[in-house]
Amino acid sequence: MTTAIVIDSRPRERQQAMDALRQAGLSGATGLDFTIANTAHLREAAPAFVFVAFEEPHQRALQAIEQAAAVCPDSVVVAYSSDTSVAAFQAAVRAGARFMLESPLSPAELGRVLNLHTRKAAAPAEPLLRGRVIAVVGQKGGIGKTTISTNLAAALAGEAHSSTVIVDFDTNFGDVGLAFDVHGDYTAGDLASGLDSLDRESFKDSLVLHESGAYVLPAPRHVGDWLHVEPEQLEALVDAAASMFDHVIIDTPGAFNDTVAAALALADHAFIVTSLEVTSIKNTALLLDLLKEEEYPEERILVIVNNTSPDPGVTAMDVAHGLNAPSVWEVKFDNDLRHGTQVGRPAATGKDKSAGAQSLRALALRIATSPDQIDRRAAVRGQASQNTAQLADRLRKAMTRVPLGMAPNLRLKGNAA
Repeated sequence: MTTAIVIDSRPRERQQAMDALRQAGLSGATGLDFTIANTAHLREAAPAFVFVAFEEPHQRALQAIEQAAAVCPDSVVVAYSSDTSVAAFQAAVRAGARFMLESPLSPAELGRVLNLHTRKAAAPAEPLLRGRVIAVVGQKGGIGKTTISTNLAAALAGEAHSSTVIVDFDTNFGDVGLAFDVHGDYTAGDLASGLDSLDRESFKDSLVLHESGAYVLPAPRHVGDWLHVEPEQLEALVDAAASMFDHVIIDTPGAFNDTVAAALALADHAFIVTSLEVTSIKNTALLLDLLKEEEYPEERILVIVNNTSPDPGVTAMDVAHGLNAPSVWEVKFDNDLRHGTQVGRPAATGKDKSAGAQSLRALALRIATSPDQIDRRAAVRGQASQNTAQLADRLRKAMTRVPLGMAPNLRLKGNAA
């Protein structure tokens, strides 16, 4: 029985790979060159593993990976390469590789992959080993968006024991580093623009490890440092982070721009933060309308109502009705959350029993254990207040678009009075 196929055009390296497989406990390996006949061999053998040498020219290796993934959908495709750059890893994974190992193959690393596959054999496997990306978005300053982002990252790492990195995408005044009280040598701008020169180890070494267990990638210290970063580089940065961590939290600017749009496009989940101030609710309603127009998947959206005042006058239930939001998660007013941000120790870290900290820990555990169920359980508790209808009416009036020709007393520049 063929349990593994090794595809490598170099006879010596192919034999070394097969020897390493035998030392790792995988017998019955067969070696192949890069040929068009491989399709028939793969289909007939239906191996548990397919190992593909990922060396120059990469195009040939990419075709072999795509071929193996298509012909043997139940096989685990593993690339191995002397090129440990992030770019090479991304290319292999996008083609269909489940793992990327450094060449020459070591029995210890192979054993790790084999053991991981054995443990997950009883459960449906993800098509790619990619972490979940969560974009935290808010359309007004002062609503606690960064507080939500940092506490979620801390709770995912500390409470859910999930490898987590938070990336500050705020192109104006990013505060993630300050909220964690960490100061790194490198920023999101540095890594985005220099990604091609980094391997996986140096990428991770460029991050700052917070005491909660979360890794932090702060925003540039100067707004101008973002000017040389292209949207494609931000996308590659998030892809690289998602290949190394279970969860990637993106903290975004407080107003919609190209960076927010890029983060939303990359995200598996969009967490839209609003306070209970009517101006914040109105801006959130406008964003939800925009996402609906752009056919953004509703199941990826979660509205987080963050109580920033002890007596806001409206309730989270009012917001749920006013926004007609598919799902809403409420974070109760909590001075500990604000204090934690002030001193650089997110309240969701540790055993803080305050209402806000407990709410964000519960959300983090839901993300880590049942991410596809987030949108189904998010009915807020309590009753709508007497302000529900009034709030809905105010939002409707504020968002009504007046046709240009019907606007009263409107004078366009250059028109005669």
